[in-house]
Amino acid sequence: MTEAGFFQQVFILFNKTVRIAWRERFYKSIAFSAIIAVLVMAVVGGDMLEGYGETRSGFFTLASACIWIGIFNTIQSICKEHEIIHADTRNGMMLSAFVTANVMWQFIVCILEAAVIYGISAVFVSYNTDSLIFDSTAAEYFLTIFLLLFGSACLGMLISAVANNGTVAMTIMPFVLILQLIMCGVLFKLEGVMDVISYITFSKWGMSAFGAISDMNGLIDPPPGDLATEFGQIRSPFEPIEAYDHTPETLLTAWIWLVAVTLGCALLTTLTLKLRNRE
Repeated sequence: MTEAGFFQQVFILFNKTVRIAWRERFYKSIAFSAIIAVLVMAVVGGDMLEGYGETRSGFFTLASACIWIGIFNTIQSICKEHEIIHADTRNGMMLSAFVTANVMWQFIVCILEAAVIYGISAVFVSYNTDSLIFDSTAAEYFLTIFLLLFGSACLGMLISAVANNGTVAMTIMPFVLILQLIMCGVLFKLEGVMDVISYITFSKWGMSAFGAISDMNGLIDPPPGDLATEFGQIRSPFEPIEAYDHTPETLLTAWIWLVAVTLGCALLTTLTLKLRNRE
């Protein structure tokens, strides 16, 4: 591999990755995502898009499931091969080509998983809001689910690159998931430093994209007319959130951030492997 260029190495390593994935029956992860999607949507899908609280809880659960599935795809993909990677690096393998090949494979896997998850969710939920960027909300929901899965898969690769072995990687995983849940802005109101940190999480921008597409703010119930007239201070328990505005700008911003954080994870994975194999 010493004389092969970057693109040649990517091609060789991608084919190797596909062979390994097929031998390890990667399609189990597709079936696993289908099972998770059915369970999640069977619980929360019936009430989604009927009220603000139910919709926010439903999309929070869906986004969390996508992040969990994505990380699980790759959490042990690198740590179990550190010795092989070290040996191949000494024989001329470019670590950037190795990471690129793995990212390309996860791109394909996540497309399949996104199709399965969206298809199942569409059975339980009637996505009938006006589209913002594409001709239909189906494409917008699908792309959002895919970006959550793909970004989380790249995050899983980063964790796997940092961890020395599978046990360490699986120990780190719950803490990363908890951080994602906390930073999405659904469970807690984020302010100051915590709000800044939330900008590099997938959960925040996944919820923003789902909220924008579904016009979540438009589902907030106004106070009943009689009560609003007699008691002017009575208001809905929910306040509109700017991150859920039903505008193309809000959705596009969320997608851009999801892509940016994903690229950051891929670059950090490459840097981490270079530091581990710098000798």
